[in-house]
Amino acid sequence: MKVVILAISKKLNGYCVAGKEVRPDGTFGGWVRPVTRHRENNVIWNNDMTYVDGSLAQLLDIAEIPLEAGPDAGPVYQTENRWCPNHPRWVRAGNIERADTARIAAMEDKPANLWLPPTPNLQSDRLPLAQANENFNSSLLFVRAENLRLSKETNYGGRGIALRVAFGYKGGRYRLKWTVQSRLKEAAISMFDEAAQPITSDQPTWVCVSLGEPFHDHVYRLAAAVIGPDFPV
Repeated sequence: MKVVILAISKKLNGYCVAGKEVRPDGTFGGWVRPVTRHRENNVIWNNDMTYVDGSLAQLLDIAEIPLEAGPDAGPVYQTENRWCPNHPRWVRAGNIERADTARIAAMEDKPANLWLPPTPNLQSDRLPLAQANENFNSSLLFVRAENLRLSKETNYGGRGIALRVAFGYKGGRYRLKWTVQSRLKEAAISMFDEAAQPITSDQPTWVCVSLGEPFHDHVYRLAAAVIGPDFPV
């Protein structure tokens, strides 16, 4: 299956990779998230997403990925999950330029909100797991962000750096943890100046929002990717 990659984000001991099907006529279909049987937590590792020429998959690549359907491929609400067989290499079949905003816009999702409306104080992106299992039939959204703002801050307890994305969508405002892939986190951090001033953009920008793995009877909204002309990672 050909898939345009819209997320490569940090997930537990590996990565979450997701994208939308590219049909033979070039239009875009539904969401796909490759997961593995042979990795703990079903994550993708670098060597799972290495092309035949040795390079690694990147955001907005169009990749030919061998996939198998599976009814037991993850949490109930992650309906996009598809098994990725062990060892077969992915093939790079093209890419979409970040400046090609018209083609990127053709992949937008337009729900009323991000599964549930945002909390008024923006402090919690925690959603009840039972509600996710019973009522959510997706775990991935690709939405156009309004007044996007990236910030860098110290993690809880002073351990490391956290990146967060705040943006508006259909009258609500969301503030999500940006789970940028670890091999590019330093590049993301380097976008900030010495004073760590928040970064904004007046260019069209999209956020891939994901519902992560269950955690203590809850699930969290996460920014799995930020895509636009001003964001090289």
